[in-house]
Amino acid sequence: MIDFKNKDELTTNVVICGSLAVFVIAGACMLLLPKPTGPDPRVQRTAVSRIKKSTEAMTTAIEKAKSDLSAETWPGSPEDIGPVVLKQVNTLLQSRHLKLAGFHAEKTIEQPNLTLIPFVISVDGGFNSVMAFTKDLEKPGTKLAVNLFQVSNADQTTDRVTASIGITTYQLPAVPASTTEPASTTPVKTQKGAKTNA
Repeated sequence: MIDFKNKDELTTNVVICGSLAVFVIAGACMLLLPKPTGPDPRVQRTAVSRIKKSTEAMTTAIEKAKSDLSAETWPGSPEDIGPVVLKQVNTLLQSRHLKLAGFHAEKTIEQPNLTLIPFVISVDGGFNSVMAFTKDLEKPGTKLAVNLFQVSNADQTTDRVTASIGITTYQLPAVPASTTEPASTTPVKTQKGAKTNA
């Protein structure tokens, strides 16, 4: 029993009572206060799964966009495109029995994310064949877009016409190669023997 009247044991008794009070308060807190809870593993798994699905969908969309762009744009430099386009145009002209009267490149148009390389084609032949050739130029896979069509009658007695057809090819800007190399961290001795990082 704790005797508060005995002055010799007063300090000890006060410490004992204080300790008991701390234990009682701590016990009450443990019983009354809610236990801290960590994140629910099921919620975390659902969130991770959602992030994975979103990332996969974004990756698929990016790959599809790259594929679509590569199907409609030309690789290489603008100077390389002219001969390939001319060969393609000649093939289409032969299939329509038309005569190539002229083919020339116009000034390249540089835009921030795209380079436009225009050409003008002059053809002679029957009107229906010229119209069919113009449609052939824009078929999927040609990577050509018709942006100008002018036609004039070459012969009053036949359906022969001379047509000027403007076409445009598109090219994505080349990705610049990294020309900077990481600096060497190998110590190099100076004339006095001290080491420095080069």
